[in-house]
Amino acid sequence: MFLIDLLKHEIKLSTLHRGDSVLVIIFFLITITLFPLGIGSSSSTLSKIAPGIIWIMTLLTSIISLDRLFSDDLDDGTIEMYVSQRIDYLTITFTKIITHWITTGIPVLIMAPLLGIALQMPLSSLYPLVFSLLIGTPILSLIGSFGSALTLNAKHRGILTPLLVLPLNIPVLIFGAGCVQVEIMNFNPNSLYLVLLGFLLITLALCPIATSVVLKMSVES
Repeated sequence: MFLIDLLKHEIKLSTLHRGDSVLVIIFFLITITLFPLGIGSSSSTLSKIAPGIIWIMTLLTSIISLDRLFSDDLDDGTIEMYVSQRIDYLTITFTKIITHWITTGIPVLIMAPLLGIALQMPLSSLYPLVFSLLIGTPILSLIGSFGSALTLNAKHRGILTPLLVLPLNIPVLIFGAGCVQVEIMNFNPNSLYLVLLGFLLITLALCPIATSVVLKMSVES
């Protein structure tokens, strides 16, 4: 019950400060539209690299929104208020992860098919693109939350968080884009979906607990 109420509160706050989410979406859109200008408008070239482009920009979009995931609530005492109300750190962590995915992952899922069409992707490859993002974007939020909590008290967390999170997300990027590339080559991507699903289950089991422990240490230090 605490989780649902807290999630509603966080989503309400995110809508009040929706400018941050809008900027993230604008960054995602503008950056992707620059690729055709840089590499040319050849449909054969764009269709080959489109899955990688969309996945890379999804990763970057997820990362740039991590800097304030916990820091604002730590600075204004919100986390201490939650703890004083007997809301445990794991519930706080889950709420932040879900809110991050709702504000970054879902917009990407909605825009990905349209951007895939704009980048000349075959229509048959749009389903694996969306499905791989559906599995992969929660992983990015889970790993990102751990990196954000780990650098919470660091002086240069805006730089340290991406440096920490990027290497951990490379397997997700490889297998996520690989799902689409395999489909384009007319092979079965089910094995890659299973690998992504395995990553999701592992991160879902480990990251919230690890993040809540690190968050508690950062708040109480």
